[in-house]
Amino acid sequence: MTTAFLFGVTVAIAVGPIALLIVGLSMSRGVSAGLRGGLGAGLADLSYAVVAFYGGAAVADLVGGQSDAIGVASSVILVALGLFMLRAAVRTFGEPRLPAAIEGSPLVATYLLTLSNPLTVVIFAGFAGTIAAGSLGADPLALALSLFAGSLLVQASLALGAGALGSALRDPRYISVLNVVSAVGIMAFGVIGFLRG
Repeated sequence: MTTAFLFGVTVAIAVGPIALLIVGLSMSRGVSAGLRGGLGAGLADLSYAVVAFYGGAAVADLVGGQSDAIGVASSVILVALGLFMLRAAVRTFGEPRLPAAIEGSPLVATYLLTLSNPLTVVIFAGFAGTIAAGSLGADPLALALSLFAGSLLVQASLALGAGALGSALRDPRYISVLNVVSAVGIMAFGVIGFLRG
């Protein structure tokens, strides 16, 4: 459960359009709008986590004794994704990123925008495989809720700290550093999963 929580934090600290959107919502439409946007992003992470963890558990049940192979393959996916994210963060270091425009309900719009990110699907699928291999008896819903709690912590912090974070998040170098930290963290989860396998 702690691992899922930490993974939720690690994925959420990447400062992309969704994080900037949450900060922008808080600054332009008030903290309440930012919190609703953060909840939407967290709920999207929860949705993917539920699918990934239940899917990972089903696959682990089907392949039985091959859980080590699944864990290794999932770890390789996480390391590869982390390297991809790291390369993108380094390549775009210091370049400004603009938040996506949002209309209507911050919760629904942010939920749908977060769901539309295909990289999120692959990240959660890779993590689910490392969890399934490492803890076959873990309850997928409990893992998903732990991951949601970690993600929501970061999303709420973005919304609540928008005033303080707003100036920092306007500095593209700071955003790049956070994206590098997130990429390295995702790779670390992959390496840990690989070592377990």
